[in-house]
Amino acid sequence: MLVDNITSVVNGGINITNETFNMTIEEEEEDIWPAYLTWIQKFFASMSILCSYVICREIISDLRNKSNVRSNCASPRVRNQTGSSLQSSIGCTLLNLSIADMIFSFAVFLGEWPAPKDTRFIHHASGNEAFCTFQGWLRAVGYLASPMFSVALNTFSLLLVRYRWRDQQLRKTEYKVRIGIWLYCLAWSIVPIPLHAYNSDWDVCWVVPAPLDCIDDCTRGLGATYLEIYFT
Repeated sequence: MLVDNITSVVNGGINITNETFNMTIEEEEEDIWPAYLTWIQKFFASMSILCSYVICREIISDLRNKSNVRSNCASPRVRNQTGSSLQSSIGCTLLNLSIADMIFSFAVFLGEWPAPKDTRFIHHASGNEAFCTFQGWLRAVGYLASPMFSVALNTFSLLLVRYRWRDQQLRKTEYKVRIGIWLYCLAWSIVPIPLHAYNSDWDVCWVVPAPLDCIDDCTRGLGATYLEIYFT
């Protein structure tokens, strides 16, 4: 039993238990893994931002071409350009979906940087509580808006294809839905701010109490647990 649990250093007279050694290894792994993971998520977040930007650029160009058609219907070149263009209601919804995705991806790209400098186990923490709150707010807006615009996009496509709605009919509905989604997301994303519920959650700042993994000794975001259930 003594041989299994204790390694003796004869010359120095220092005893190091296997339990202590294992704790040291676990702490090192716990410390290294988030730093390794954050660079992977930065890469995919940057790719998501780039792809969403390209989609936004194409949709805006398409909508501008539609405007040119209305102002100059006699131009055959413009008529040919809009022959395969998106319906404006679908284009606007996809544009807002891409914007929401860019907001969320940018928050993910920031990773550990906004976390307060004294946050334990966070390698690249170089921010403060205000910066961490800003990142959490961005992530909440994108996190809520992206699936809602995705549902709206599917619903509008169904109305156009299956029920033969015209784009003119759908345009008013799309405008109301768009405004409603953004107002809802902005309102809910602001709720955690006065409660100090945006705190470091390993790789990003999110709706969690602080410090990390606290239970009874939390110093910030005491109501974050209940808000986190809603956001997830």
